[in-house]
Amino acid sequence: MIIVFGASILSDQLLSIPKKFSLNLHTGLTQYYRGVDSHFWPIFDNRPECIGVTIHSIDSSIDGGNILIQKRFQLNPDDSLHQIFFKSVVKGFQAFEEGLRSFLKGDRHFEPQQNPGKLFCVKDFSEEYLLSVNK
Repeated sequence: MIIVFGASILSDQLLSIPKKFSLNLHTGLTQYYRGVDSHFWPIFDNRPECIGVTIHSIDSSIDGGNILIQKRFQLNPDDSLHQIFFKSVVKGFQAFEEGLRSFLKGDRHFEPQQNPGKLFCVKDFSEEYLLSVNK
């Protein structure tokens, strides 16, 4: 098994190595936001309800694999972008543990993604966007 957090797209050659599946910790809810900075875009769009984490299988798409588990977490009004990201990382690793334990016991299965969210790439982020959120 390959476990990924914060990596670019993996090659098909690398993805063919694991016998069963590989997993990604995505710091966003994939039905809303995929790609990079998925903790930022819900704040930018004034959609805090779309903040959370997704543990999903890795395929050749960007954050498009089948979902093992998703979790949301509590935000505080004074949370900075860095704090939100940190919370998503902590919640993501907790979800990894919970999802894998449940999967290995047979209590949880992968679910296909129904509606992939907006895809954001590095080029989509700008200082102007960051400043508009940090006012």
